[in-house]
Amino acid sequence: MMQKMTRLVSLTADLNASTELLKKQKAEFRNHSKIIRFSNRNKTLTAQLKSQSYKLISTTKETSLYNQKMRAQARLNSFKVELQHFMIEKSRKRHFVTKRVDIE
Repeated sequence: MMQKMTRLVSLTADLNASTELLKKQKAEFRNHSKIIRFSNRNKTLTAQLKSQSYKLISTTKETSLYNQKMRAQARLNSFKVELQHFMIEKSRKRHFVTKRVDIE
């Protein structure tokens, strides 16, 4: 949200430049091998915690399995943010390279 506001205020703003993932990029994002691997690891740890008769994940805070799950979830979330920023930046670079106009 803040990015959009900042971009709109800028005098050099290009309203056509993307600030969000396109549909094709969202599909690539969801199917990225690391996203799938990290998600599967997170889901496996959640299932293991629930199989130990814990109803809520928050009640397992004192266990090492909980710490593993939190690290896996943090790794997944961190990678998602990193990948999203990378994909948007790549899209914006492509947009500005193709939209460059020489003024003489």
